[in-house]
Amino acid sequence: MILKKLIHILAYDGMSMLDFSGPFDVFLTANNLSSKGEEPYIIEVLSIGGSVEISPGFTLRTALFERTTAVPHTLIIPGGPDTNSLTDQSDLIGLINLQGVHARRLAAICSGAFALAAAGLLEGRRATTHWSFFDELQNRFPNVNLQRGPIFVQDETVWTSAGLTAGIDLALALVEQDLGETSAMKIAKNLVMSMKRPADQQQSSELLSFQSRSGKFSDLHAWIFQNLSADLSVSSLASRMNMSSRTFIRHYSAEMHQTPAKGVELLKLSAARHHLEHSSYSIAKIAFLCGFSNEATFIRRFSLAFDMPPGRWRSECC
Repeated sequence: MILKKLIHILAYDGMSMLDFSGPFDVFLTANNLSSKGEEPYIIEVLSIGGSVEISPGFTLRTALFERTTAVPHTLIIPGGPDTNSLTDQSDLIGLINLQGVHARRLAAICSGAFALAAAGLLEGRRATTHWSFFDELQNRFPNVNLQRGPIFVQDETVWTSAGLTAGIDLALALVEQDLGETSAMKIAKNLVMSMKRPADQQQSSELLSFQSRSGKFSDLHAWIFQNLSADLSVSSLASRMNMSSRTFIRHYSAEMHQTPAKGVELLKLSAARHHLEHSSYSIAKIAFLCGFSNEATFIRRFSLAFDMPPGRWRSECC
């Protein structure tokens, strides 16, 4: 007979629905994909008052979270846009501390890390949060060893992640720890995820960063990323933008604070890094797919950008 793990997911007024529902669905799907009677998890949603208002007109009923609540195997704290909505609730922080010191695992999504820190459960530990909260977390809780960049971080039994979809990645990693990689991959496939991302994947990709910095060139950057082996010369890119080469260079440099050639190279290197992390392609094939003239040039440019050659990156960072 399988020994079910008790999962507690906390709820509170104003929390992010996706921070809550993403991990919830991962554990629920693990149960749904299991044979009847062999579900690995008991999932309980808890709050201080027995109900929470996610947004005006949207109320979620829950079980009560109190001092007599059974200690779970895993305690999960979703985040929300207002960090003070968690840390200002002294009763909630006290209960998190009470359960947190006895639970087998702790997990915080996005700004949920602030609740763990306020409860004293991140002292001296490595942790992360959504990139928009990095500075606030570091300033308010200087004893947290903040990791800026990864989508989630594990420090022994304490897990923290960036927000929204990164909470799903963290939950899949917890399931993988419990049930193995095959089960985690089945859940990811059932949830129609394009990939199960590793913890050290960065919160922001070069393409997303480029598109957030420039609306004028966002379509061009998306096209470049999909056509890395095409003619990406200044004259070709200028033609796609219906500009002269000189005008294109001036506008691009002013908007992106770098030359078009540098922008193209960063997108090529970003794509190459993705292939190194998520494929078994040879270095030579990756160089070809990402539009480098030859393998030697790719290795040289990658090494300059990331302080190590691509082969070492694959072995140490993937």
